[in-house]
Amino acid sequence: MLKITTKTKLWISVVISATLPILLGLALTGAAPDWKWSNYPFHSMLESIGALSALTIATLMIIMVRHSHLPGRYIFAAGALIGMGILDGFHAVLHAGASFVWLHSIATMVGGILFAGVWFPVDSLSRKNKLNLITSIVLSSVFIGIISIIFPVTVPPMVVNGQFTLLAITINVIGGLGFLIGAAYFVHSYKQNNHVKKISDIYQNESIVFANHCVLFGVAGLLFEVSTLWDAGWWLWHVLRFLAYEIVLIYFFMLFKKGQDALVQNEAVLEKLNHKLEQRVKERTFELERASKAKSVFLTHMSHELRTPLNAILGFCQLLQIDKNKIDEDQRDNIEEISKAGDHLLSMVNEIIDFTQIESGKVELKSELQNIIPLIDECIDHIQPAAQVSSLQIEKKITESRLMAVVDKSRFKQVLLNLLSNAIKYNKEGGDIKITYSTPNEDKLRINVYDSGIGIDKSLVASIFEPFKQIGDSNTVEGAGIGLTLAKRLVLAMKGDIGVESIVGEGSMFWVEFPVNPNFSQA
Repeated sequence: MLKITTKTKLWISVVISATLPILLGLALTGAAPDWKWSNYPFHSMLESIGALSALTIATLMIIMVRHSHLPGRYIFAAGALIGMGILDGFHAVLHAGASFVWLHSIATMVGGILFAGVWFPVDSLSRKNKLNLITSIVLSSVFIGIISIIFPVTVPPMVVNGQFTLLAITINVIGGLGFLIGAAYFVHSYKQNNHVKKISDIYQNESIVFANHCVLFGVAGLLFEVSTLWDAGWWLWHVLRFLAYEIVLIYFFMLFKKGQDALVQNEAVLEKLNHKLEQRVKERTFELERASKAKSVFLTHMSHELRTPLNAILGFCQLLQIDKNKIDEDQRDNIEEISKAGDHLLSMVNEIIDFTQIESGKVELKSELQNIIPLIDECIDHIQPAAQVSSLQIEKKITESRLMAVVDKSRFKQVLLNLLSNAIKYNKEGGDIKITYSTPNEDKLRINVYDSGIGIDKSLVASIFEPFKQIGDSNTVEGAGIGLTLAKRLVLAMKGDIGVESIVGEGSMFWVEFPVNPNFSQA
């Protein structure tokens, strides 16, 4: 079977659009030379529908040019359709006369000249100039239409003794030739784009549609010369113009429908992908939750299993330390080292248990308004022996006997002991530690812990509250690196906040703040 290419379709359609109307016109003139049909309502309907179609097509084209769905030079085609639509609209309301033929002829000439403008290098036109072009066409067309109706005496003679004047014929022939020049551009554009594989079928189809559109209008303009008012030829080129409008209008509606169908199809695909993504997110979330739960259960069980033998080791160390007469000095030193290591390991196990409880949301708090001065004193007494080993001085620079805050007693002490322990670990020999307080606002109380230690580099400050992050040499600094993480989560659970300010080589100041109002709700 012979396959008809798109290029062949173009030439066939153009040839038919050019020859068939001419042959039909000659046949009608020869078969019924005296036939005439004067029907104003039908003529008015035909022209009105054509004018409305032209304005609709032009609006769609301007939108598509603005959104780069059509090449910029199509602004001339849109301008041509606007001018023709407005002028033909005025023409549709008139009865036969000079203005009647004048408006129709001017519409043809304006359309032909502007369609020929598609050859113009549109790259030289800015967006503002394109808007000015359309505005000028609209205003000029409206002005010509109004003047032609209100002041018909200004219109030159267009019909004499029932025949069109030379001026009328010339205007229509100029318009017809302009349309044919425009048609030549669309054929040329098609031939150029046909060699570019990446040019979409949409642009190819537009070239075919507008080529035929221009040919039909061009032939209609040329047929004007061989027709008279209301004869068969006159009605033929009216029908040709009407068909030219409707072909483009149908094409654009088909293009719009194709776009809508593609949009609906894309939305369906997107919805399907979203559904799959949601399912994968749910599955992945479930896997992560299961893994997190398994990790927490594992850590909790292991921590409890480790704590049992550790307590036994520490218990036997204490028994050996009590019975000093049965061991020598070296053995006492070894037992003391075992006891220190066991205490350290036990504290790490306890931290891990607390950490897993907070992560799983199982931590229980009993926050209430209370005086925190005794709690601070308990923490200082507890940490004092460790500070003395490094010759560190702990100074509580708080003279008040009462400082009220909403905290959980045991968790507050756990947080403060963590900060004091870090102040000892990262301090220098013979340094000092200071505890102060401040009130950032009337709703909060802040406790500050200063140390004169190594300080923290600015690049590391943001990460020190992350799990398993340690400042300094991990081989010399004790701990698992979750103390500050645990402290922060406990503080936040008590509706408080925690932070740090530090200068490398001068020391650090960690602070925690808590609400002083039991009804406080942190934003």
